[in-house]
Amino acid sequence: MSEINVTITEIKMINKGSLKALISFKLNDSEFYSWRIIQEENKKAWVSAPQESWDGEDGQKRYKPLIRFKPDLMKIISEKLLNCCQEHL
Repeated sequence: MSEINVTITEIKMINKGSLKALISFKLNDSEFYSWRIIQEENKKAWVSAPQESWDGEDGQKRYKPLIRFKPDLMKIISEKLLNCCQEHL
């Protein structure tokens, strides 16, 4: 893999329930929008990719990420987004 450059393009602090922020960023030449910073009470914050949701046959809400990166790349992106969010608190 070539060099990895993650640049934050927009951060919107939300702080509504466990949703703390929405962040858009560039990964090298690609752009990604509305990634979520989630932090449940007494837990560590984490990053969630945009997702689609639907009602399952059992009536339960189901979710599926729209983008999935390899774990090592996701770790780099998550660290950058979480650090940026922490700076805005």
